[in-house]
Formats: sequence, structure tokens, C-alpha cells
Amino acid sequence: MPLVVARSSSSSHRAAPVADVLGAAGRLLVPGAVVVVAYVVLLDYRLDAAGHLAAGHGLALWLAAVLPLRRWSTRVGLAVLAAVWIGLVVERNLFGDVIFDWFDVGNQTVGAALAGCVLLRAVDGDEVSVPIRWVAGAIALATGALLSFGPGFVVGGLR
Repeated sequence: MPLVVARSSSSSHRAAPVADVLGAAGRLLVPGAVVVVAYVVLLDYRLDAAGHLAAGHGLALWLAAVLPLRRWSTRVGLAVLAAVWIGLVVERNLFGDVIFDWFDVGNQTVGAALAGCVLLRAVDGDEVSVPIRWVAGAIALATGALLSFGPGFVVGGLR
């Protein structure tokens, strides 16, 4: 199933219907969602593991949307590497040596790598538009925060 949003054959540039955008975002999110559900079922005592995976997935999608590189495979590869690095830096600086957890970093890395695999299914970055990657990234990051820190963090963070 290609990651393509239906486009009009006319020369005018019309916005894709909301259903098309959400459908394409869903195709970016479904592989991550399947793995997150497996994490919740298998590691029910560590919901933060699923949260870190979802956050890594979302961050890689966001970075693929904003990196100003023309070559798609390079953009995706750098987005994944940057997401892994950012996850490591945040884990180290947010929690420090006291409760730094390589398990969290590893799960975030798995999420970023999964996003890279999903994004590489698209032959060209234009097939998965920037707004679609932003929507998918926001959904995955919010899910990661929800699973890692609880609903109070997500709702409180939006105020």
C-alpha cells in the first residue's frame, strides 16, 4: 500500500480532503501503533516503554518533515539519527545519572527506526507531504507523552 495522498489531475493546486490527509497520516502511524499495542500487552508493567517508542516514532516523522534536504533517503536517515540523538540527550539531561535508563533510550531508538522504515516506503518525499508528517508526528508524540507521563502531563502541557 503506497503512502500517496490522492491528487487532482488538473493543473490547479487544490488542498487534499481532510480524509485523505488523515488516511495518509494513519498509514504512517499504523506500524508504530501495532508495536505500541504489543509493548502494552507484553510489558504492561512498563507503559513508559511504549511511550518512548511512540515518542521516537513521532519525533522522526517530525524531523523528516522539517529537515531541508532534497534527497529523500538522506533526509529520512538523518531524521532517524537526529531523533535517536535527541532522545539520548533528553533522557540524559532530564533525568541525569540518577535514573538514566538505557531501556528508555533503546525503545525510543526502536520507534525512530520504525518511522524511518515506514518513511522509506515512499519513493519520494513529495508522496508524503509535510503536513501529513506533522500530523502523524504530533499524534505519535502526544501518545508517547500520554503513555510515559500520564494524561495529566498531556492535558497540562496544552494549557
